[in-house]
Amino acid sequence: MKWPIYISFNNIKRRLKRNIVSIVSLVIGLVSSMLIIGFSFGSNPSIVSKSYSQFDYGTMTLYKQKRQNIEGSKMSLVQMSRPSLEEINNINIDLTKFAVEINTDSLVPLCPLIYLGDEVLEGYQYTQIYSFTDSSVNHDLLLDGYLPAVDSLYEAVINKTAYKELKSKIKGNPLGIELSIHSDFESHYYSQNERTPVVSDIFIIDKLVKIVGVVDDFDFLSVPKIYYSYSALRVLLQETYLINLSSYLNEPITWYGRILNSHNEENISSYSYRLFLHDYHDYSSLKDVVDNLNDPYKIDSMPLAMCQTMIDLFSAATMGMGLFLVIALMGTALIMGIFSYSSYSEDRKTSAILTCLGANKNQIFVIYLIENMFSSFIVLTSSFLLAPILSLIINSIIKSVIGLSNVIAIPFMKLFGIYFLFPLLIIASSILITIGATYIPLIFSKKISPKEELSDE
Repeated sequence: MKWPIYISFNNIKRRLKRNIVSIVSLVIGLVSSMLIIGFSFGSNPSIVSKSYSQFDYGTMTLYKQKRQNIEGSKMSLVQMSRPSLEEINNINIDLTKFAVEINTDSLVPLCPLIYLGDEVLEGYQYTQIYSFTDSSVNHDLLLDGYLPAVDSLYEAVINKTAYKELKSKIKGNPLGIELSIHSDFESHYYSQNERTPVVSDIFIIDKLVKIVGVVDDFDFLSVPKIYYSYSALRVLLQETYLINLSSYLNEPITWYGRILNSHNEENISSYSYRLFLHDYHDYSSLKDVVDNLNDPYKIDSMPLAMCQTMIDLFSAATMGMGLFLVIALMGTALIMGIFSYSSYSEDRKTSAILTCLGANKNQIFVIYLIENMFSSFIVLTSSFLLAPILSLIINSIIKSVIGLSNVIAIPFMKLFGIYFLFPLLIIASSILITIGATYIPLIFSKKISPKEELSDE
């Protein structure tokens, strides 16, 4: 078998340029395939992990939804209402890890008027977290400044998006600046008394808020957020009275009590309850509650919705990349087949002479197999070196753009619980493709007789 090896390496030198083109093409296809596989394995875990970094991850809204179809139309009416406390107690999910509180969105909406001096800040959200002082939020997300040591409406923290925008506006560090928060809500109590049919009170929030810290956040679709303490707002509502209603009923009525005792379909109830996760470490509890809740009850979670949106987008991208992966694998086999056939066509007379000199089909097959195996070895070596480097570069770019880490996680070490399964599969597939592509010239060599080939000219 020495002479087939000798001829193979001579052929490699003689067809050096062609082999380089073949190797480069195959490296591009194989590295792309590895990156696509790494993307399919790494994207979802990366998104889920990053979604935990949202400061308000443990905040949800629980409500009851009734849908009624409109006869003769594809449209339907949806009625949203607040469940009763009895219904919440009998609900089919475990809420022991959550604080169930009244929803105050009617009094303090998600997007109140927010001023920086005389300028209105458009698109900013005034977002609730349960407390700055307990484990309901992840204190490790703090990037700069500090978290309030005591829950109050005067001190708040912002996310990175708000930090960047405010820094651009004031041309400096926004920590320590004060923003003005303003909202008002008019409550109407219908007394069914002809002399005083409606008793109205107005709740007004007009407070200065000092920005004391910046927290990490999910950059994808992120909007500027100002985080404040729900516990501090609850104390305010428990200490603030509806003057007119209290006077009319001749008993003290606080805004907290007004919401708590309101009708479940009254707008002051916000048609829902607010749920806060007691301990941010119980991330799995939040998704379990959302997944296991049965109709007519619904739970909204902006952090989970954002996470799911990102997963859906990446899943769609993965499906498209999967098609590219199939094409890349087919292209790899085709490229090797084309180059093998080209090499055989170039060496048909040589093969015919070797056959006349006593070479059998297996020896001729070995000539092309060694040539292709040599190329495959270089392709595999180059790909195993380039793929991790490119994945690091791409991951770095993705992290800088949307804040996700390790989106491409090529499973070199472990796949389906088996160590080194992935590289072994790549090597085995490459060997099979190489043997299959090399066998093509052998098939054609059986159809051409040495006599016909040598008498061609």
